[in-house]
Amino acid sequence: MPIRKCMSQATRYLFLGLFLVGSAVAKPSLTGIWVRDAVQSDPSTAIIGPRGKVSHSARLTMDVRHEGRNLQVEVEQDGRETKLKKYILDNRWHGIDRAGLGLGAASYRAKWKGDTLVIQAIAYFRGNYGDMRVQTEQEWVLSPGGKILTVTTRYQDRNSTTSREIFNKR
Repeated sequence: MPIRKCMSQATRYLFLGLFLVGSAVAKPSLTGIWVRDAVQSDPSTAIIGPRGKVSHSARLTMDVRHEGRNLQVEVEQDGRETKLKKYILDNRWHGIDRAGLGLGAASYRAKWKGDTLVIQAIAYFRGNYGDMRVQTEQEWVLSPGGKILTVTTRYQDRNSTTSREIFNKR
């Protein structure tokens, strides 16, 4: 076999091996306690506080546990109102149980796009003016040092708005 042909075949195997090793690299760990930075976050992401009043200073904390394909997010607002969300990071659509809340159907899918976690969700609501469908896409990005988490949410409804929240690791 000519040397040139052996080299090109060896080069192909080398690049294939490098690609497989590179794609198997662990994704960033999102595990930690994250506190919303009200100053750095978009004003549009102000938290609705007691009696429907907007609060730009309300404290929002996320306790995130990330292990492999599983992501669990426990959200606490001002020391009360705890909500638990669980995601499977496999790029498949999963239903969300909202029956006890009296809300319509909802589903999500979560996947890695490089080092960015992408969570897409679709939810249906029955309101005073008829049924409504809300579709969102979130991108979770860690800073290089792993101390800042930026969550960008795109709402794909009538207005198609985007918001950005900044969380600092405690």
